[in-house]
Amino acid sequence: MSDDQPLHPSALDLAHIEMRGAPDAMLNDLLLWADIGLGLGVALLVNGMVIMGQLGRPEAMANAVDAQLTTVYMRLPKPDGLSDEEWTRAGRNISTQITSGVAVFREQLEELEQDAEPHGGRGGIDITSVPAELARRIISADVRTHLTIENARISAPAQPGATRVAVMRVPVSAVAGWWLLESDETGRSSTPLWEPLEEAR
Repeated sequence: MSDDQPLHPSALDLAHIEMRGAPDAMLNDLLLWADIGLGLGVALLVNGMVIMGQLGRPEAMANAVDAQLTTVYMRLPKPDGLSDEEWTRAGRNISTQITSGVAVFREQLEELEQDAEPHGGRGGIDITSVPAELARRIISADVRTHLTIENARISAPAQPGATRVAVMRVPVSAVAGWWLLESDETGRSSTPLWEPLEEAR
């Protein structure tokens, strides 16, 4: 079938199945909201552990990775055979590699918005009536396979403490369950875990 023709219903179903790593459309919507800065506080059940934090943008992890790579680069001696200019250029590439990849992803989303505009825009588009190639791109862009958690706290049963990390990434396919964290007027939340059950009366 030509990519200029609309997707056949069966091909549309296959495209959804192929790209949808997250069967929970509601969680996926939360990730799309977080992508524009509206990240909610959530708790995730992953491999028996609970991860609590705020949904964030992938840029948060990209910045953290590039910062660590830059720190490692600064500690390394210049390899033999490289000029100072070559080593400096390598350092620039290393320090922006992950953030540059995310920037390319953002550019692709902007290009997709422009391509979808004549068909009603991504928000109101009917993907069953647009060219197949555009429909596949929209499905791919609107499904997130990984989520970013900022200010994360990881708790496990029978463990008295918790592990805290500034930012982490979790495959959506690993999430067995999730719930929202209620917060007060200052944005703080307090959710006790592993409370003992009250004795039956």
